[in-house]
Amino acid sequence: MVPTDGNWKMILVHENSRYQSHIFSNQHSLLITRMPSWFEEGIADYFTSESSGWYNLGDIRLIDFHDLDSQQDFDTSATDVYDSYAQSFLTVESLVEAHGQDIIPDLLMSRSTNIYCEKTEYSICIGIEEYKATFLEQMIVQ
Repeated sequence: MVPTDGNWKMILVHENSRYQSHIFSNQHSLLITRMPSWFEEGIADYFTSESSGWYNLGDIRLIDFHDLDSQQDFDTSATDVYDSYAQSFLTVESLVEAHGQDIIPDLLMSRSTNIYCEKTEYSICIGIEEYKATFLEQMIVQ
């Protein structure tokens, strides 16, 4: 195997993170599809040591999280002005910054997308759509 992409190490860590997420699911008898795709992709980017400093946060566009729940919707959501990976990563980073890394395994134990959303809302003390409306502004202020 000869990597031709200059970012091959980040890609390897990203894909390995997704693989580890699937192993976690199997070990706990959980469906892989129970977790919103945006959360799984956001975790994968978070573990690549991506940084919000790489983004001009004022230019980031956000869409409804539920429009990114399935892998197919996640994959087809990207446009010239919208980056689903950026929204996913920045959300996970802000969750971890506010609640610590322990939030990740807790949310990974969710048995369905609905339970995941309920656990997230319970952890952050507001609705997921309200969080979408405020988390990026809070990151810009910091």
